[in-house]
Amino acid sequence: VAGDDQWDPTDDRLRSLGKMWQRSRSPLAPALRSAMAAVEEIGPAQAQQQRSDNFPKSDLGKALSAVSRTIRGDIGASVITVDQGDWDMHSDLGTVEWGRMQRNADDFARSVAAFFEDLGPSADRVTLVTVSEFGRRVVENNNYGLDHGWGNVMFLFGAGVKGGYRGTWAGLGDSHDADLTVTTDYRSVLSEVVRTRTTVSTATVFPQFSPERVGAMTGV
Repeated sequence: VAGDDQWDPTDDRLRSLGKMWQRSRSPLAPALRSAMAAVEEIGPAQAQQQRSDNFPKSDLGKALSAVSRTIRGDIGASVITVDQGDWDMHSDLGTVEWGRMQRNADDFARSVAAFFEDLGPSADRVTLVTVSEFGRRVVENNNYGLDHGWGNVMFLFGAGVKGGYRGTWAGLGDSHDADLTVTTDYRSVLSEVVRTRTTVSTATVFPQFSPERVGAMTGV
């Protein structure tokens, strides 16, 4: 819970939230109580010592450090999501040497590297997948940035991942409205991860969807 005991050691908002929702009959109450119980269960795992000293002091670095400790705590977590913002670069994108994109990419790379270093032997059972809700166009706008686009990229790291590039590069010349052409449905990639790394049916996760073979995971 963001802010709990972060600045004031007498600030016990977790306890306050629990008391507030303990006897509530709201439709939200069961989910809230379940979430509060999960926070308590994760506590000992979060209290573990961080192994890697290479995590950036960024939000992403701190989040992946917490995820690593949760995984190493072996409390039964199977899927964990992390959000990293500030990629919506309509202005001041920069170059490969400086700018917002360079800073974000550097933070991302160092955070992921530290994450797998921190996991240690537990890395053998972890698959990390990145996906964005939208891409960028390929022509610079008037603010030295890139506007929203269709085509995007996904990165896969860790257990079960085949190395190399997967997909079809359609080039830049015939793109519509300065967009990258979409050639692979992201659900096809995620379907391979679900099929090889979980016991869940892909039809349950993506109903009425027929995935194409991407070949991003071993055994597919």
